[in-house]
Amino acid sequence: MRVPQPPASVPAPAPLPTRRDDPLDPPPALGLLRTESPVSPLSFPDGATGLLLTRHRDVREILADERFSADRSSASSPIRRPAFRPEDRTGSLLFLDRPEHTRYRRLLTPFFTTRRMQALAPRVERIVADHLDALRAAARPPTWFRRSPCRSRPW
Repeated sequence: MRVPQPPASVPAPAPLPTRRDDPLDPPPALGLLRTESPVSPLSFPDGATGLLLTRHRDVREILADERFSADRSSASSPIRRPAFRPEDRTGSLLFLDRPEHTRYRRLLTPFFTTRRMQALAPRVERIVADHLDALRAAARPPTWFRRSPCRSRPW
């Protein structure tokens, strides 16, 4: 398997682009990196360095390569957040490697079929409509909505 490599003339590691023109769109600098330097050196807040992959095919290759791990217990991150705690991964497949990830995925897959998701769609649509109606009826949007419309989840 080919592992994506940085360009031959490697620029100095830079911090993760985070400035956004629109809170719902990715930072414009990521689009520029995708076309000009799809595998870019990245500097982390803790001083560590890594690579930022901006193309879908490169990310898929890394995720499928067993030399890389999803276990974040010893990972650094370009995004500042509270320190990793092992209990944070409870109930999530995101931080599991094979064979544990495969075993859980096989157990859960029957609950996420297209037919099952289509059956849930009316309920999800009703929940969303109710919440949007409540927002429209409010004289002023709640604080959480002004900060980030993506953070409120009704379940």
